[in-house]
Amino acid sequence: MFKTEIIQDMAEIHESVQRLYIAAKELRDVTGQSAVARLIGVVPQVVKNWEKRGISETGALDAQRILGCNANWLLDGIVQMSTQPWAPEQSANPPSNLSALPDRSWPFRRVSREQFGQLTLDQLELIESNILMFLSAREQSKQPPAPESYGTAQ
Repeated sequence: MFKTEIIQDMAEIHESVQRLYIAAKELRDVTGQSAVARLIGVVPQVVKNWEKRGISETGALDAQRILGCNANWLLDGIVQMSTQPWAPEQSANPPSNLSALPDRSWPFRRVSREQFGQLTLDQLELIESNILMFLSAREQSKQPPAPESYGTAQ
């Protein structure tokens, strides 16, 4: 996919922008600083600045919207890059259990991916923490109740 000399040149580029270039190539077959800048709708100087400092949150969200990659993956590399742009579900009756959804499906019926992509990182962290609280409470409710003597002195 990438030649050794290209990867070595990328060593001088911030990791988040390396991921941006990989996403642009894999998802839109676009290479080069100027071409990526045009694709995202910024001037090449902005991408050059990102190469030194890292992609901005706004740039990552724009790339998510335009390329179909995950903004968190661009910024932190902690989740996987989407290899398939989002397309709305055609089913009128979505499954009640998200584990039944095929990979890459958008889990929200009333929030579009574009709307979600406009949220700030602070807002996304709040949403994520709420989901984690819900999942934790759900897991705790599945555990058997503690014995009645639990927590009492005997």
